[in-house]
Amino acid sequence: MEGLAQAITTLPPDAIDRQRLMECLGNAEKNRRNGKVKEAAKWVMQVGAALHKKGGDALPLAERTFQHSVFLAKQLDNDAPDYMQIECEGNNSELGDAYTWLGATESAMGKNVEAETHYKAAAKAVEDRSVVELGDKLLHQAIFFRNRKMNDKYDAVMKRWENAIRDASCGECPEGDVAL
Repeated sequence: MEGLAQAITTLPPDAIDRQRLMECLGNAEKNRRNGKVKEAAKWVMQVGAALHKKGGDALPLAERTFQHSVFLAKQLDNDAPDYMQIECEGNNSELGDAYTWLGATESAMGKNVEAETHYKAAAKAVEDRSVVELGDKLLHQAIFFRNRKMNDKYDAVMKRWENAIRDASCGECPEGDVAL
C-alpha cells in the first residue's frame, strides 16, 4: 500500500482530496495488520472509487488500486480457518464488489475484454449467495453491459424476492409495516 500512497501524492492537490485518500489507505493498512483483510479491501475500494470518479489520468491508478483490493478480498481474515478458503471463493461479496469496480474502471479506460472478464469474475464471486446478491449481480451486469436481457432478468429476480416477502407476511403474525 505504500506504493499506492506514493502514487496518490503525485496527483495534483486541487484535483482530489489526497488527505482523505491517505486516511482511507491508513485505515486499510491498520485493518490488514490486525488481520481484517476483508475490511481492508473495503477501505482500498473507497480510494479506488474516488480515483475512478475523478477519471482521466487517475484511471490507471484507480485500476491499480482495485487490483490491490481484489488481492486483499481473496485472502482470509486471520481468525478464519484454512478450510474456509473454499467457502470464501464462492461467497465473497467484497471480492464481487472489487471485481465489479475493476471491470468498470477498465471499461472506462477502453479495455473491454479485460472488463468483461472481471465482470464474469464478480458474478462468480457471489454466485452462491441469496436472491439479494443475485439481484445485485444482475443489476451490475445490466448497468455495465446496458443489456436489455440482463435488465429483464434483474426485474424478474426482484419480483420473485418481493413475492417471497409478501408470501412470508401472509401468515398468522405478519410483521412489518413498511411497503415494498
